[in-house]
Amino acid sequence: MNPSILAIIRSMFSEKDKLTLKEMYNEISKNPNLEWSEQKLRHRIRSSIYSMKKSGEIIRAGDSTYKRA
Repeated sequence: MNPSILAIIRSMFSEKDKLTLKEMYNEISKNPNLEWSEQKLRHRIRSSIYSMKKSGEIIRAGDSTYKRA
């Protein structure tokens, strides 16, 4: 089973406290199991970030930068 984007982002936040969107895009786009277009992949990443913000797991730390809450 392929890992979800949300699971990948959570593991990235377990390694670093602060991440930028660019870092997330670069790291997740390297995953060979995710075969979506770049536009769809970026949308899914932003959607996952939104759901994590809504649940209180992360907060916005600046322009395109997020950190663990």
